[in-house]
Amino acid sequence: MNDCIFCRIEKKEIPYYEMYENNLYLGFLDSNPIVKGHVILIPKIHYETIFELNEKETKNLGIAIKEVTDIFYKTFGSNINIVNTSGQYASQSVPHFNLHFIPRKKGDRLWDGEKSKIVLDRSSGF
Repeated sequence: MNDCIFCRIEKKEIPYYEMYENNLYLGFLDSNPIVKGHVILIPKIHYETIFELNEKETKNLGIAIKEVTDIFYKTFGSNINIVNTSGQYASQSVPHFNLHFIPRKKGDRLWDGEKSKIVLDRSSGF
C-alpha cells in the first residue's frame, strides 16, 4: 500500500533504525517508543492483520520472534512484553500487521505502584 507508513519504511522511503531483518520480516526501533528499546516487527509484505498472513509467513513468524527475543535478551535481559493489536477495536493504529517488543524493568513508565501494566490502547495515554 502506498500510504502505509510501515510499507514505506520497508521500502526505505522513511528513515528508520533497523534492529532485525530476514527475508520475510523487518524489525526496527519505534519512532515513538513506550520505553527505550521498543521495537516493531512487521512482515515485508502488507497484511492488515495477523489473520491475513499466508502459511509461509505464519510458520516463519515464530522464527523471527525467537531471533528478536534473543537479541533483546543480550541487551535488556529476560523481561519483555510481546504485543499485537489487530483491528480497530483493539486499537490497531497502523493497518499493517505488527508486533511490539517492549523491554521491561521495575519502575519503567508501565508500572503503577507495585503492579506492572501493559495497555497498548490509545485511550491509555501511552
